[in-house]
Amino acid sequence: MVACGVAPLHHTSHGLPPRAGEEFGVCAGRLAGLAGLWFGWSPEAFWRATPAELAVLVQAMAGDGAADGVDRATVARLMENFPDG
Repeated sequence: MVACGVAPLHHTSHGLPPRAGEEFGVCAGRLAGLAGLWFGWSPEAFWRATPAELAVLVQAMAGDGAADGVDRATVARLMENFPDG
């Protein structure tokens, strides 16, 4: 079985089989690194984010979802509500 794109660990650096949960650590470490590269997140930002927040960003990077942009009326309303000064 391959989880999060990482082959299962058969032996650790000390030659023993991995303990339960070590696969989670490998996957979380890889995901934290990608969040740093893709989104500029620090490790603290990664660990404070919810899975839903991370999922939205990953979907946006992958081009999934309905993020086709906004129409002129929405932009005009935003400009009116939040003027730059």
